[in-house]
Amino acid sequence: MKGKTYLNSLRKGYFKVPFQIKSMGLSSKALMVYFYLCSYSEDFNPSVRYLASELGISKVTVKDCLDELVTKQIIVLLKQGNRTKPNEYMFNSPKKWRKDGNNI
Repeated sequence: MKGKTYLNSLRKGYFKVPFQIKSMGLSSKALMVYFYLCSYSEDFNPSVRYLASELGISKVTVKDCLDELVTKQIIVLLKQGNRTKPNEYMFNSPKKWRKDGNNI
């Protein structure tokens, strides 16, 4: 029983991602942004500034990565933000992902 308890405690702080993500042709920084977003709950919508600070990349790079994820339909823009509120995104089903970024 101790082994099972240890395994469960080891899993805390980890998250799962769809296996298909590796074949999507994403840039390494877009993968980093995706993994960071996956590590939080569905209703977590961090600002570009927050992501840039946490990941150690520029705000322009974060925006480019989010655009890459939206273009390939890995995440979906739900609501355009403004100066005081960040954009709202949701994760799309891997079945709807597009390697080429085009709708079929």
